[in-house]
Amino acid sequence: MKDGVEITIKTVGDAQTKTAPFKALCQSTEPWGSLSICKGYSMARYGCLITSLAMLSNKTPTAVLKLLQAYDGLFNGRLVIHSIASNVLGLKFSGSSKSGVKPKYPTIMETDNFKALGFGQHFVVWLGSADLIIDPLDGKIKTNPYQITGWRLYRV
Repeated sequence: MKDGVEITIKTVGDAQTKTAPFKALCQSTEPWGSLSICKGYSMARYGCLITSLAMLSNKTPTAVLKLLQAYDGLFNGRLVIHSIASNVLGLKFSGSSKSGVKPKYPTIMETDNFKALGFGQHFVVWLGSADLIIDPLDGKIKTNPYQITGWRLYRV
C-alpha cells in the first residue's frame, strides 16, 4: 500500500509482545473511495468500518470489500458480519462492547459523533495507548476527539 503513514504499535497481551504494522488510510482515497459497498453506499461516505478493518488486517479497503462480498460478509449488502470478517481477514474477534474500559491493544472504536448529520455510527482504529486513533475520514493518526460509544473487539 503506498497511501498512508506506516507506524508500528507494540502491544502486550497474553504473556507475549506483538508488533503490528498499520498504514493510516483514508476511506475517500482513490481507487477505493468511489467504490460502491451496495446501491447508494459509497466507500467515501460509508466505508469507515471497512477501511478500519483494512488497516488492522494490512490490506487495502478494496481487498477487504471484495473479500466481504465474496464470502457473504455483508448483511443487507452493507453491514459487516464480524464473524465472517474476522475469518476472511485473519483477525480475532471477541465481540462488541459498550464498556467504558479502553482496550490496551489496537482494535476498532465506535462513536456517534456524526449522528446529527445522519450517520448513526463512525468507526476508527483505536491504537491501544495514549488515546490515539487512526481516523479513516482523513487518514490521520491523532488524539481521539470523539465520544466513545462502543468497541468492535478485533485483534491482530
